[in-house]
Amino acid sequence: MKYEHQKEFIRKRADSVYLNGSKATPEKVLDIMSKLTFPKYDDRALALFDPIIALHLKQFGVEDVTLYMPTINEKMLPWLQEMQIQAVDTLDEEMKKFDLALLNSPYKGVSALHQQFFNNTVDLLEEGGRMASVHPASPYINNKTNKKSADQIMLDNVAAHTSSVMLLDGHDVFPNAVVGSNLAITHLEKDYSGTNVIDHLQYSDGSLFEDIDVAGIVRTEMNPHTFLKLRSKVQKYIDEYGAIQDIIVDPNGTGVDDHDGMRFYLQVIRGNMGSSDFFTFCSRDDSYDEVHSGRGIPVNNKKQLKNVRAYLESKVARFCLSILKFNVQLSRGELSQVPIVNFNYVWDDESLCELFGINKSEFKEIERVIPDYY
Repeated sequence: MKYEHQKEFIRKRADSVYLNGSKATPEKVLDIMSKLTFPKYDDRALALFDPIIALHLKQFGVEDVTLYMPTINEKMLPWLQEMQIQAVDTLDEEMKKFDLALLNSPYKGVSALHQQFFNNTVDLLEEGGRMASVHPASPYINNKTNKKSADQIMLDNVAAHTSSVMLLDGHDVFPNAVVGSNLAITHLEKDYSGTNVIDHLQYSDGSLFEDIDVAGIVRTEMNPHTFLKLRSKVQKYIDEYGAIQDIIVDPNGTGVDDHDGMRFYLQVIRGNMGSSDFFTFCSRDDSYDEVHSGRGIPVNNKKQLKNVRAYLESKVARFCLSILKFNVQLSRGELSQVPIVNFNYVWDDESLCELFGINKSEFKEIERVIPDYY
């Protein structure tokens, strides 16, 4: 009860403890991280950013606990001493290495803070050490090739050691916070296994997969083995015929371009997080389809205009969009995995499956993860 009481005490004074925008680690996450890492009394343990993580480790009987916070409130020092928690405001490679680390880093996407601290923590572990981190799932579900260096180093670390990934619904974990994407809990054992696969992947619906290529983790939570097969088939077609991204006029929506003809209008931002319209190209209202300036797919006549809509409404085309779309943007390369087809024909899912070589079981998985909208 002592530590539960102290956790509640810290949660109530969160405004004086946490960085702007940071949230205390929920008990659900603490329980998962401890089950993954098995804290032991003789571990030299590191808690990053959250005093509640340090308390949780003490609750497990860990005697040697260090709390890292970039800014330590001096009013907290007597309390930290009472709890026998050592506080530091710098992390140095010269520090004595740790057996165990749990972290809940600030989620600053532009500066990739959580990725950087994940990588720094790997460096601070003893060989054989364990760590668990809760963080946005973006390093996994962003399948674009232009990853930030910290993202790529993180993925390389995960592939180089024994690891597991669990995806969680961010709104479920932090119900009172603005969460833009799924969260992940990454568990890593520093053993240089070099398998280049994730040992276990668990999606938010509880489905579990083993020996997963990191490229198979996707926001739709599709079976990763099926996803990689489908992506390969789509890429093979694109390599020969090209992608929608290649033919868009006025790709940034500036209204300035040299195409004078008709085009099918495409928004720069499209869809709402977690809603059925997320993996869509256009609204249900076709009165906005035809434009003669702005961002869009060039067409020669109204028949092609209608055929473009039929293609974009298909589950197959929407799956192709889902390969790279992980936020509301539709103008940052998301369409480079959506194949060009002949817009003189009316396409549906059956004919598109035949065109791309998608079998019945693969299409069934597409139907499962791409929600009905039209």
